[in-house]
Amino acid sequence: MGREIFSSNNLSLVQRDNTYQLLVDSGVLLAKMAINKYHSKNMLATKFSVVGESYDELNKTVLEKIYKYCADKAGITTFDYNRKEDVVRAMTNPIFEWNFFAIQTEILNNVNPDNEVEDVMIAANISTVGLGDSKTFEIDSKGLYKVQEGAYGNNVSRFQEHFKSAITLTPTPKVAAIDFDVTQMNGIGYDFGKQVAKIAMSFRVKMYTDVVSEIFTVANVSSTPFYKATFAKTTYMEMADRLAGANGSGVAAYGTRVAFGQIADGITTGFATQDEINKSGFIGNVYGVSSILFDQAVDSNTASFTFKVPSDKIVLLSPVGDRPVKVVRENNIMVINDDGKNNALYRRSYKFMDSWTVGLATQAAYGIQVV
Repeated sequence: MGREIFSSNNLSLVQRDNTYQLLVDSGVLLAKMAINKYHSKNMLATKFSVVGESYDELNKTVLEKIYKYCADKAGITTFDYNRKEDVVRAMTNPIFEWNFFAIQTEILNNVNPDNEVEDVMIAANISTVGLGDSKTFEIDSKGLYKVQEGAYGNNVSRFQEHFKSAITLTPTPKVAAIDFDVTQMNGIGYDFGKQVAKIAMSFRVKMYTDVVSEIFTVANVSSTPFYKATFAKTTYMEMADRLAGANGSGVAAYGTRVAFGQIADGITTGFATQDEINKSGFIGNVYGVSSILFDQAVDSNTASFTFKVPSDKIVLLSPVGDRPVKVVRENNIMVINDDGKNNALYRRSYKFMDSWTVGLATQAAYGIQVV
């Protein structure tokens, strides 16, 4: 079978007729319902407003209709999607496989942009570009021109120039390698929506951790007044005021429960203050700077489920206007059949590929406080 690519933008074997589009729309609804059902307790998941549908009934109907559509396109006349043998046989048909994964990738391509990480928007602006494209951000100086007294002898003849600099971000592939046991994909007991939601959430967490990694990188601010290696009341307040003045807007502090808990430990006076620590685990407004939680993400591929968001630093950001981090994402998702001929008949290996890049491109100042 070799390497086959199933792309939502590929029309060579997939014709977007009315039935195809209806299946995609129904699949998008199912995937959003699955995210609500299986990831509603994960704070990285957007809660979608979906009413008037039974998840189990929709899941059964969508999978059945997709299978029958793909079978019709492949010319398979005898097909019972409840029979494992029929599903395995159908998946070995390249036309069936093309259509099945074209529909699935288009579902993901519609769900992912709608399902962008809400918390990412605290620290990042997300832009979408076409396949193979990039986006350039022009960064201007935040400084104003120096104005002096015009008295004789003052150095008022030194002319100043402020130039823009361009930063170009080009999306790079992010790949999830997935192995399917096709015998589990028959109509009885197979949760199609749950599988699509899991793929979407996997890419979602990766995007989130990419942004978090960029915003918590000390090297980005260590040579500026917007970095403090130790926590102290005065310097913390000064940095917040300096950021507010530079950005022309308010400032809030963003960090994990553990990070805010550490700075709360140093505040020991006052019954009301202690009561707030006991009630919420941290102080919601430390020295006049609002404390806002960053959702903690974990690496589920490690035995210890290690944290991905640093708990020893707090980021100070202006919650409005230009964000420090930029995410540029392609509007195309692909699936590559990586090794269809060397696996057992009932197994298929695929690489789901989304593309984005994360970079620091901003005119807004932000700070990092080590705790």
